[in-house]
Amino acid sequence: MVTTDPESPIDVSPIVVNEIVVDGQRLVAKEPLRFDVEYTLDEGEPLFVLNGDFGLTCWAESRSALVEALAESLELYWQEFAEADREELAPKAQELRLQLRERLAPPSHGA
Repeated sequence: MVTTDPESPIDVSPIVVNEIVVDGQRLVAKEPLRFDVEYTLDEGEPLFVLNGDFGLTCWAESRSALVEALAESLELYWQEFAEADREELAPKAQELRLQLRERLAPPSHGA
């Protein structure tokens, strides 16, 4: 945790994702997804920047907005890459598709 003054702590702890929901379908991470968070001032304005799994980068003016941006990005990645026909994707996108499908899956019936 970084502190700008005694009354305003800035939370830069990693964001860990155990599951996402896409179009009503719950997808569970086989191993937690980890996203590192940085805090900076961009032209005097606060900016939270996130980097992590799948080469994903997001930014927002608050940590809560950053979490929302991450959720939206993961949902979009799943829809645009994991659910896409592999043959229609460029080679790098095919790699991302494989990574997503290896790391996220519907919960098993025993779970």
